[in-house]
Amino acid sequence: MRLGPCRRGYADRTVLSQDASCYIDWIDPAVMPLLSQWHYLHIADEVLPYLERRGVAEEQIDTMLVDVPRRYFEAGTKG
Repeated sequence: MRLGPCRRGYADRTVLSQDASCYIDWIDPAVMPLLSQWHYLHIADEVLPYLERRGVAEEQIDTMLVDVPRRYFEAGTKG
């Protein structure tokens, strides 16, 4: 997970993101049990509680979820 960057003061350069899909026709259904964390709520249900339990500050979480992506996308609009 993202403990290392947070502990080293890099939350302001880290983005929490994921991908998931509601339908994929190329994955063998037998493989899906091996992908138990591949779902839309993985960050909210698993990653954020994990980080909070290990002392990552709410401010750092907000930075990774809101501030860093905002900076990235705003930088792309300047020109």
